Amino acid sequence: MRTLWASRRLAFALALCLSAALLAVVVLHDLAETQDTGRTSDAPFATFTPVGHRTYTISMQPPSLDVAWHPGERKVFTWAPEFTGFTRDDRPSPVRCSVLFFGPFPTRAAAQQPLTPPLPSGGPGAAPTPTPALASPSLLLDDWTSQPQTSAVTLPATLAPGWYIVRDRVTDANGGEGGGAYIVEIAAS
Repeated sequence: MRTLWASRRLAFALALCLSAALLAVVVLHDLAETQDTGRTSDAPFATFTPVGHRTYTISMQPPSLDVAWHPGERKVFTWAPEFTGFTRDDRPSPVRCSVLFFGPFPTRAAAQQPLTPPLPSGGPGAAPTPTPALASPSLLLDDWTSQPQTSAVTLPATLAPGWYIVRDRVTDANGGEGGGAYIVEIAAS
C-alpha cells in the first residue's frame, strides 16, 4: 500500500511539473509573438490574448467649427484611430481618408437641408450626388495604424463665401465608406 501511495505522489508531482512547463512554454510563445509582430498588450504581464494584430477604425476630428473659416487659411484635420479588435491577417488593409467641401449655401439652414432625413436613397428618382467645391488629397493609412495622423487643406483664395458641408470620407479596401458631416461658415477674407 505504501508503494502505491508513493507511486501516485510521484505521478502527481510529475503531472504538476509538466503542467507548469507547458504553461511556461505557452507564456513564452505569446510573449515572443507579441514582440515579433509589433502587437502590444495593455496588460502589465503576458496574457492569453488572441495572437494577431490590433485593428483600428479611423474617424476625423475637424478643426474648430465655432468660428468662421477664411479663404487662404490652412486647416489641419486629425484622423484618430479607435481600437476594434484583432486580426490574423498577415498584412494591414488600406484605408483612404479625404475631406470634401460641398457648397456654398446661403444660410446654415440651407446647408443643413441635405443632411435632414429623409435622405436620398440613391435609387430611382434620388437626387444626384453633388460635386464637391473642394476635395483634399487622399491620405492613405491602414487598419493597423494606431497613432493619430493629420492632413491639411489650404482653403483656396477663390473659395466663395457661404455655408459649407464638410464631409470626411473614410474608404476601406472593400469599398465600404464611412464618415461624418459638419457645417462650417466660410467668410470673406
